[in-house]
Amino acid sequence: MVGRRLFAHRVAAPDRALDWRRGDWDELIHAPIAVPAPVEAVLHTYLASFGLVFGCFDFVLTGDGDNPEHWIAIECNPNGQWGWLPNAPAITEAFADILSTEGGGRS
Repeated sequence: MVGRRLFAHRVAAPDRALDWRRGDWDELIHAPIAVPAPVEAVLHTYLASFGLVFGCFDFVLTGDGDNPEHWIAIECNPNGQWGWLPNAPAITEAFADILSTEGGGRS
């Protein structure tokens, strides 16, 4: 999440390994996923409560993801890596928008 913009992906290993980080990152399956409105609202509240404009949230999905109860929060990384994601250019643009409109001119 960058500002008010949400970028959500389901990441999975082709062999359905529980920890996809241990496999070949070039083989990972990325799929955009819709975040249920109640979950998105909590993410905005979380960032605002800590005075953050960015956070990489990790979840485990226990179902298909359309039900908020399927989303189990693991962590928010306020310095998370996102350059490897398929929509990295859009995330970069969101950062540029934040810096040019909200951070521009601040000393």
